[in-house]
Amino acid sequence: MADCTGAATDAAVRACTQVIDGRRVSRDILVMAYANRAATHFQRNDDARAIADLDQAIRLDPRNFEAIALRAQARARQGDFDRAITDMTATIALRPDEAVGLRERGALQQRKGDAAAALADFNAALAINPNDAVALQRRAALHLAANRLAEARTDADRSLVLDARAVAALMTRAEVRSRQGDRTGALADLDAGLAIESGNADLRRTRDQIDPPAQQAAAAGAAAATAATTAQRAALDAAVTQQPNNPQVRMQRAQAAWAASDVQTTILDLNEVVRLEPRNGEAFRIRGLAHARRGDAVRTINDLTQAISLNVRDANTYLFRAEAHVRRNQRQQAIADYRQVLRIEPGNQFALNGLRRYGLNN
Repeated sequence: MADCTGAATDAAVRACTQVIDGRRVSRDILVMAYANRAATHFQRNDDARAIADLDQAIRLDPRNFEAIALRAQARARQGDFDRAITDMTATIALRPDEAVGLRERGALQQRKGDAAAALADFNAALAINPNDAVALQRRAALHLAANRLAEARTDADRSLVLDARAVAALMTRAEVRSRQGDRTGALADLDAGLAIESGNADLRRTRDQIDPPAQQAAAAGAAAATAATTAQRAALDAAVTQQPNNPQVRMQRAQAAWAASDVQTTILDLNEVVRLEPRNGEAFRIRGLAHARRGDAVRTINDLTQAISLNVRDANTYLFRAEAHVRRNQRQQAIADYRQVLRIEPGNQFALNGLRRYGLNN
């Protein structure tokens, strides 16, 4: 059986086939052999054979979560979304307290074109696990497709707090910013994404649409200031050395450091930005998020409070501060922030889920 559980090789397929054809094993071993052979077929993109083996594994063990989930993936890859969704629904019934099944079913609903069902699943997944970065990325894309820009921005921002290298969230936020007229912010997000995945054709195509190559050549210096590659960050380091008291240069380096998950440099530069520009709300907001990444809830709350005082209609910052209050077990302050979000953005799912955490509906 050892060879049957190995890598996706011809030898593994033969070993599993010998176990299956021999039939002189327990039901559990037989199920494992079918499932392992199916996994090998799946890794080789042979979905028909994978499904045939998974059918047998599930026939022998109808509650085999892994086999049902893999069959859902294989069916989805074949374009059979209805049956893939049926399989994912079965996994949810087996593990109702886990977010992943709801999240993956939501993705299937989204690919099928049922946006309402997809949104319901993503909402349910995030009610179970508000820190599911993948669910946030997918819901952000769903909101963007429906032109719900505020909701898309909120989800993308929160996803990036959890995973600063989430290219899908950077892509979504860039599109939101572009539609809102924030060309500079959109390009900064796309450049950060390209620093992570330089060969991503979708990122490059979107960037070229916002900033055509001819314009890029004319604005190469500005583009370099927002990118997060090693060479570009070196250029920003040099710029800061030459202009240590220039808040714009400091801010550019802080943003590049933040995109690269360099929390220490982000905080150090933003310390200088807020010293030089005490009313720079974005600097306070990003520094607050950097402190949150470090687990420093007190400094997080202090900086986000400053950011809010400079922009009292920023629902995202209230949400981030609410989460910091939650981490400090400050129930009343968290509730107050969630309610303020709902005054700014009625129906905001994060705020509603936050209040439900405390047994409140509004």
